[in-house]
Amino acid sequence: MANFDNTVLMVNGAAGPIAIDKHPDFDDMVLIFDGVETNATYTLAPGKQVHVGSTYVNDMGVILTYGGDGRFMELGMGGDPDDAPKVYSVITDDEADGNGPLRYAVTDQTPDSMTIAFRDKGKDDFKNTVLMVNKAKASIDIDRDPNFDDMQLIFNGNTTSGSYALDPGQQVHVGSTYGNDMGVCLTYGGDERYMELGINPDPDTKPTVFAVISDSEDDGSGPLAYTVADQTAVSMTMTLRDKS
Repeated sequence: MANFDNTVLMVNGAAGPIAIDKHPDFDDMVLIFDGVETNATYTLAPGKQVHVGSTYVNDMGVILTYGGDGRFMELGMGGDPDDAPKVYSVITDDEADGNGPLRYAVTDQTPDSMTIAFRDKGKDDFKNTVLMVNKAKASIDIDRDPNFDDMQLIFNGNTTSGSYALDPGQQVHVGSTYGNDMGVCLTYGGDERYMELGINPDPDTKPTVFAVISDSEDDGSGPLAYTVADQTAVSMTMTLRDKS
């Protein structure tokens, strides 16, 4: 039986085939598909799965081509021991901004493997989300509140246990596996701010639109201010900026 430690189990839930190649920046790396080393392209058919590893052991750079779109991802533990995650993760994704035809969910993350399931982008990807817009001068790190221990955040339709760096002038749709409720930690300039966003789970709360349910800095502390707009039963927009 093959040993599938130090691999990513890729599952194709999309309508068409996904071609998997090594990224050319990883020039001396060879990919390993279900235990077989090869420099050839691997075609992952719809409804199929494959264990993908590399001769870099716990780090790999891949190009995923779907419908003519090429997507670069670095997967694994990363090469920098000071910054590397403690479990297999999506380290880099050049379509994390929501471009491209595929969405994915990451599960079963351990120190030597994870599962990533791909699907087609759908019209409902951005329901039950908060559109966060960064008008501040520096990047805002978005992570889950650890009190929501079994929740995963969803950034632009991609489910992950990792955080998301929202750069100045950029925006991201943030959802969660809780549906219309989420707990987030926003880190800016070393300051951590905890917020619960969505539909208040208290059934007596009205109106039933997306809102800021709780905010650890509602006393006015912290470096960021925000405004909320376009509140509906399935979404809202939150614009964050530096305090003047």
